[in-house]
Formats: sequence, structure tokens, C-alpha cells
Amino acid sequence: MTVYTAILSQPDAAIRLPDPPEHGPSAMTTSRQLSTNGNAHALIVHLGNRDTTIVDSEHYLQAQPGDEPATRRIPDLIVAFDADPELYFQQNSYIISEQGKPPDFVLEIGSVTTRQQDRNEKRRIYAHWGVREYWRFDNTVQNPAHQLAGDRLVHGQYQPIAIQRLGPDRMQGFSPALNLYLRWDQGNLLWIDPNTSEPIDNLYSARTGRQRAEDRADTAEHRADTADAARSDAEHRAANAEHRAADAEHRATDAEHRAADAEHRATDAEAQTQQAAAYAQTLEQELQALRAMIGQEQADQATEPQKGKPAPGNQKLRATP
Repeated sequence: MTVYTAILSQPDAAIRLPDPPEHGPSAMTTSRQLSTNGNAHALIVHLGNRDTTIVDSEHYLQAQPGDEPATRRIPDLIVAFDADPELYFQQNSYIISEQGKPPDFVLEIGSVTTRQQDRNEKRRIYAHWGVREYWRFDNTVQNPAHQLAGDRLVHGQYQPIAIQRLGPDRMQGFSPALNLYLRWDQGNLLWIDPNTSEPIDNLYSARTGRQRAEDRADTAEHRADTADAARSDAEHRAANAEHRAADAEHRATDAEHRAADAEHRATDAEAQTQQAAAYAQTLEQELQALRAMIGQEQADQATEPQKGKPAPGNQKLRATP
């Protein structure tokens, strides 16, 4: 490993390298894994400290300002902590001697045209330059050993980082430099937060999360509408029940009034019946008294002698000489 000593107080900002040439078809793979889905931006946001942290892609990486173009490399992604992002963009490249340190992390996205260089030549060069971690991601191969691989610099030599198999189409390895897992997930690259075991937010997950939030909002609104309808229906049923209860109470009160009136009429009828019975008894008594009087008069008339007529016994005595 080459050791670079930088005079950080005197960087040569006048050095500015030209833009790297287009990679051709391999650039599409890189863009799909880092730019289109927002993975690079997500990593920038997650790592923070933008004043001292460089997270970038598709710019030259070289050891010294005067290095020959053939010795330069164009990593698909570099991460450098405690670096000078302003100098990096002024020079349009990461020059190790100017920054005073090699990048902490380099990622190459493999393709049919670059995979052999990624596994061999670049691995030797990055180790020589002192890049702390070097990772390869390649979804154009079938061999899992080449789909996701990482190396960590130990005493100037790269040592493989353990890759954990999570299933037929999922595997991951831990990057101490980033404090993140790099996960192969059905051919897609994900940054996994070890604290949550979930991907850090990127444009896709943000869109997905926003869509899920909108779906949850729609569902909540639908539930609220359903609840409002149910509440309105319940209130309507309660009002109807109150009306029916009031009507039943009114009918009960009316029935009580009718019952009281009937009771009053029954009491009156009973009193009238009693009066009629007493009157009938009085009439019966008067009738009996009248009958007795008539009977007495008839008896008296039957026993009283007829005036002017002799008694039957006296007539017989006078007829006899």
C-alpha cells in the first residue's frame, strides 16, 4: 500500500481533469443501480456531514496530479470521510495526494465488459492505493460468489468480507466503513441499516412509502366515511327509537288515562247499581206494606155485618110460632 502525505494547506485547485468518457452499456447498469432508484442520493443523505464527506460517482480517481490517464480509474461510487468535497469538485476528480487520504469505500457495478477488471486489476490497484474497502456488485452473472463481494484492507492486503446468504435471491455483507449492509435482493442493490434491518430511504422507497401513505390515507378516509355513515345511521336509528319510545310512552299514558276513566265509570256504575238495589228494596218493602194493608182491609170487610139486614139466626126464630 502506498502512503500519501498531503500538504492540505496548499492544495492545487488549479488542477482540473476533464470529464471521464462515457462507459457505454455498462453506464446503464450503473445508472440503474445508483442513480435511477436514488441509491447514491440516499447514501449522501444517510451519511450526512456533506462539508467533509464525499459520496460521488463517475469521476476520476488517481494517486497523484500528474498520473498518466492510463493509470486513472473511474469508480462507479466512492465514499470518503474527512475529505474536501469543494476541492474534489474543483479538480473534477479524487486525487489521493491532494485529499491526503484514499477513499474509504469504492464500489464497482459489474457488467459484461468490466467484470474481469473489477475482480482482478482494479482490486490490485485499489489495494495499492490504500482504499479501505472495495466492493463489487454484478447482476449480470449467475455465480453468487461474483454477484456480491467485498474486500477489507488489512495490513495492505485485501481480505474478503463475509457474505451472508439470506435466500435463493438474497444475500448481504456488512461494510464497517459505511456501517451498513450491502444487500443483493433479486438483482437490486440495497443499503440496509443494521439498527432496523430495513433499507435506508431512496427515491423508490420514498415513492413507495408515499404511495403507501396515500393508500393508508385513502383507507383511513374510507374508514372515516364508513364510520360517519355508521354513526349517522346509528343516530338515525337512535332518533327513531326515541320517537318509538316517546310514542309508546304516549300510548302507555293514554292507556293509563283510559284505564283510570274505565275505573271511574266502573265505580260510578257500581254506585248506581247499589242505589238501584236500595231503591228496589225500598219499593219491595212499600209493596209488601201495601199488600198487607189491602189484605187487612179485605179481612175487615169480610167480618163486618151488613147494615139493615137481620142476622141469619134471628130470622129463623121469628118464623117459628
